[in-house]
Amino acid sequence: MNLKIACLGQEFNFEEVYSLEELKLRLYQTEPSFILESLTYQDEEEDIITLANENDFSCLSTSSNFTVQAQGKFDEEWAIKEFKRNQRLIKRIAKKVKQLKEKQRKNLIQGRILFREVKKYFVITETGSRY
Repeated sequence: MNLKIACLGQEFNFEEVYSLEELKLRLYQTEPSFILESLTYQDEEEDIITLANENDFSCLSTSSNFTVQAQGKFDEEWAIKEFKRNQRLIKRIAKKVKQLKEKQRKNLIQGRILFREVKKYFVITETGSRY
């Protein structure tokens, strides 16, 4: 079945989901910091249904598309590790940009020095005849 999962203020579309465990795995792959605790949806009679286990999940109609609300919590440890990893990556990129900028500046200075040297030894000759 195809499911639309609302979680973390976003919506995720999952196609061909056949079990609750598969859905949990695919949701984890999409949003690793989110730990799924339960799923709820509103049925045709507008009752709120909670999907707590595999039996509840198998009761969903396979021919319909559902928007399911995911309840859960954040894996703070994972989020902190990811934040620190991203911070290190940003620092490495900033350092590399600084190195490239310095290299470009040195190349520009070297180019100006070479231009001055060429200009210094460049002889201008005028050719032409006057009548």
